[in-house]
Amino acid sequence: MGSALVVLCALGVVALLVSNAIIARTTERKLAGLTGLHWTVDAARWSPWGGIRLRGIVADVPGDGQSLSSTLCEVAEVRIEPYWRTVFRERPRFRMVEIRDPRGEVPLELLATMT
Repeated sequence: MGSALVVLCALGVVALLVSNAIIARTTERKLAGLTGLHWTVDAARWSPWGGIRLRGIVADVPGDGQSLSSTLCEVAEVRIEPYWRTVFRERPRFRMVEIRDPRGEVPLELLATMT
């Protein structure tokens, strides 16, 4: 019985680690689809009692092949507490969204393309 408990705990830890990587990659893809920018998320964690935490979020403006991409914004951490019943619906609802330490800059080249 003790070895079954150890195996079950190990499988739970592996599942949690894999799901965190999946959350980070899924967030990057969804943000890229919404904005057309290249996004990276360094770390993602979730728990039923603590919600979702994303760390090291960076949005880059893709280069045109001849110029380098430039960073548009960086966010140290985003903390989201969803209403768990709505998470798997088309439009989830959130109890709280907290954005910590956002920084951004708009390159002149990007402004020129907006006009």
